[in-house]
Amino acid sequence: MTDQHVGVVARARSKKGWLLTLLELGVVVPTLAWIILGLANGWPSIEDEWTQILVWVLLIALVELMPVPMWRGTHIGMGFPLLMVVAFTYNPVAAAAAALLAA
Repeated sequence: MTDQHVGVVARARSKKGWLLTLLELGVVVPTLAWIILGLANGWPSIEDEWTQILVWVLLIALVELMPVPMWRGTHIGMGFPLLMVVAFTYNPVAAAAAALLAA
């Protein structure tokens, strides 16, 4: 491998790390802000089941974008436990729709 090739690979990895950090901040900061505002103002009531499913879909989709490093370079997604919560909480059609849309 030439020095020039190594430099290109290092820059690509550096950019990927920066973008991943930006994505993580883009998910974590608004979520924490929403939780803090919710605690300060009292939680808003979401009555419609499909509105609740949409919130779950957005949450699962965002969580799936953040890889969790595991072993030997393997990354796993953390959306499955959230999909299980949806499956236990809602009817099968709503849970299937949430899984399909979040994917």
